[in-house]
Amino acid sequence: MVYDCVYAGSRLSRETRINEGNSIMSSIAQEHSQKHDLHQKNTALLVESKDGTLSPLKTLLEKKGFHPVFTNAENCLKTIDNQAFPRLHILDISDKSLPPDELLKKIQSIHPATCIIATDEHSYSNACELLAKGAYALVRTPVNPKELEHLIDRHCEHMSMYQEHSKTQSCIAALQEAITALLVTPKKLAKCLYLSDFGRALMTEFQQTLNASGGSFFILEGNKLLRVYSLDPGHVPEEITLPLSQNSLLGQAHEQRELILVKDLHAEKAGEPSGWEGYTDNSTLVLPLTYNHDHVLGFISLHNKKEASFTEHDAAVGSALASIGSGILSTLKELFASQERENQFRRFFLDTPAANAIIAPDSTILLANPAFESLLGILLSEGNVSFSPFMDSTDSWDKLVLKLKQEHHLSQHELRIHLKNHTTICVLGSITARLRPDSSILSIHVSLADITEKRRLEHELSHSLKMEAVGRLAGGVAHDFNNLIAVILGYSEILIESLKNTTFQNDIREIKQAGEKAAELAKQLCYFSRKQIERQSVINVNDSVTEMERMLRRLLGENIILYTEFNTQQALIIADKGQIEQVIMNLVINARDAMPRGGTISIITAEQPADSGNADSPGGITLTVADSGTGMSEEVKAHIFDPFFSTKEQGKGTGLGLATVHAIVQTAGGKIIVESVPGRGTSFMLSFPKASVLPKNGTAVAESGLSMAGTEHILLLEDDKNVRTLMIKLLAWQGYSVKEASNSREALLLFNQHEQETPFDLFIADVIVPGITGKETAELMRKKRPSLPVLFISGYSDETLRKKGCADDYSTNFITKPFDNDTLQRKVREILDTAKEHIP
Repeated sequence: MVYDCVYAGSRLSRETRINEGNSIMSSIAQEHSQKHDLHQKNTALLVESKDGTLSPLKTLLEKKGFHPVFTNAENCLKTIDNQAFPRLHILDISDKSLPPDELLKKIQSIHPATCIIATDEHSYSNACELLAKGAYALVRTPVNPKELEHLIDRHCEHMSMYQEHSKTQSCIAALQEAITALLVTPKKLAKCLYLSDFGRALMTEFQQTLNASGGSFFILEGNKLLRVYSLDPGHVPEEITLPLSQNSLLGQAHEQRELILVKDLHAEKAGEPSGWEGYTDNSTLVLPLTYNHDHVLGFISLHNKKEASFTEHDAAVGSALASIGSGILSTLKELFASQERENQFRRFFLDTPAANAIIAPDSTILLANPAFESLLGILLSEGNVSFSPFMDSTDSWDKLVLKLKQEHHLSQHELRIHLKNHTTICVLGSITARLRPDSSILSIHVSLADITEKRRLEHELSHSLKMEAVGRLAGGVAHDFNNLIAVILGYSEILIESLKNTTFQNDIREIKQAGEKAAELAKQLCYFSRKQIERQSVINVNDSVTEMERMLRRLLGENIILYTEFNTQQALIIADKGQIEQVIMNLVINARDAMPRGGTISIITAEQPADSGNADSPGGITLTVADSGTGMSEEVKAHIFDPFFSTKEQGKGTGLGLATVHAIVQTAGGKIIVESVPGRGTSFMLSFPKASVLPKNGTAVAESGLSMAGTEHILLLEDDKNVRTLMIKLLAWQGYSVKEASNSREALLLFNQHEQETPFDLFIADVIVPGITGKETAELMRKKRPSLPVLFISGYSDETLRKKGCADDYSTNFITKPFDNDTLQRKVREILDTAKEHIP
């Protein structure tokens, strides 16, 4: 219970507590001795014989402060019961009717008062017997007043000593009772493992020891007092926010770090009632639970002792009990904190996604979290498991332990782990050795993270960067290489034409064929190393298969037979020729990888009519690539077109090949049907719509008798001298008038000079030339004459041209180096004739 009343009671400071400690024995003795002195009178009972032997003693007894009461033998026992424990008894046993033995026994049973025996000569022997049985003294009758006065004085001293002895015995008994209770208390409290149980046990001890009618136990947490247990719940709030009012008893106990004792709140004008649920207090005892003197752990607040007010004795016993509770509470809080830390570590250890384990120096796994068990595919509950067999031979357990003895901690340590399913993963670990005092290893703590996928992606990225570098190299080399091939092919055609009907003509044809193969090789190198601009046109799939057949056979090796079959001569579809060749390449390579021991790969083209009853057979041109390999299950087949899905070994595939095939086929308007049986091979049937007419931007095939000669004026921009010279010779051979320029500045100068008198009918420009590009040069010319026809030529890859902004559009034309004479002449004639048709 917390008290918000104004304090006006007894505050026990440190000095006061020291003084109270010195007087605690006397206070305890005084309290317990009251049990014997309650309602006791200073009475002297005189039991006399019939002749009134003792009556003359009345004056003497009154002088000594006694109240004399006389009775006879017949009424003596009854008188003793009614006189509330007389302090002095004088028995005259000269009367034979008096039962002295019974009377003495009665006196001694109700009070240890002093009994003086008065006797004559006749009863002297009986008096001696009573003296031996506990009577205080013996006098002869008639009684001598001086002798009796001396005996009375001795009697008073005797009684004072007896009372002091009784008080001491009572004090010792009370202390023994309190000490016994305090000795048992730690055993009771120490059995509590939870704070709620401890609070209940502690408050029960206070209630039983101090006889309190109510009270509460609070602990201090941060800036709040939290109620742990209350003997009379319902009056006290669950928590109290600090700081407390300085006028409250609890606030003063918190500030002073001392107990507060108020014996009577109303009599001492200690303040208003607590005000909680109408509860009022009479007597209050507030005890701080402190540790290391000034560190407050909590408070015990007691109120309203059942029999009387709380006393200094209660304060002393309560302080001792609070001290015991403080020590145990401090230990419990440390235990709770340790348990919480252990629980936090356990939760972190068990719940973290990292694979954590504690391993003995001999590689026995002592403790592991679920992530570690899942990583290795083990269950520690099934028995002892050793970590050593999972490690790679290049980084064995013994080597790891030896390294830990030297460095104690390994951060970012990479390991290769061999799993039970015969797969190998790569893990990154933080490994720490826990050492004994002699520096030997007690245990090894490991935290592993699977980085297999990360390493695979890094490898893929590295491979992509290498391919990008190859692409850049190919793009740069292709320009010069294609210029050289263009010169070889151009002069070969000139020589073939000039050496007709001679023995050298066939030799020149061989040179031309070699140049054409070199041109095709350069084209494939550029295509497979760089992305290409999509150039859809009507193509014959048969031609693509035929052109790739020689290269495919070299890729497959001798143990795989490549079979091609064309069931239609016109397998015409609208697609990008390079992309279709990429599709064929990917499917053939996948088929090869599915036949490690060899087999047969078939590439078949056919024309199928549409089946109105089967949505999977829309008709058109089909391209089928089949193998006699291992085949696929239904589960694998359901995911083969997913990006990054691969059934190949680590490092043998990217998982992008079939995803790319699927995308290309869809772009061309086609579909893919996959049939596969495990152990019996796989078949990919690609179905495309059949091309019936050429697209509007398609290239028409020239009639064989069409003349390609002309007399128009042509401006040629080419930075390579050999190619420029060759093109001038080829164009002049057909009758054209050609002006040459090696750079953009010369080309613009010539264009301006002839624009007024003999304007150029066609501008042929290499796209990539020193200075501004050929396209930029053409744009400057078209600002003066927008209708100027332009033909771009280049030996760079399509990707490079796209970045330069030189892709084909409605107003420009483009041919790729190396080109033969026929391609050049037909393209020039086509552009010039088209331009004439658009002249108004």
